[in-house]
Amino acid sequence: MNDPIGLAGTVPTLEACILTEEVAKGGKMINDKRAAENLPPLQLVFVDMILAETKQAEPDYSNKLSSTHIRQYLASKQP
Repeated sequence: MNDPIGLAGTVPTLEACILTEEVAKGGKMINDKRAAENLPPLQLVFVDMILAETKQAEPDYSNKLSSTHIRQYLASKQP
């Protein structure tokens, strides 16, 4: 199952969610799900987006650093 909220919507011991402004709606979705589960809302902590190095003159945000980007990089370094 591809659940965009994942464990954040059901794990009672979580306290915060770190996100960028571009996915602020996701934080609201998580807290709505937690409310439906009678769980306290998560504190939403917003951070700036980090862009990976690129040879592009102007960033188009397709090079935003993400967990997927990091996993792909690490996988490429495996023997």
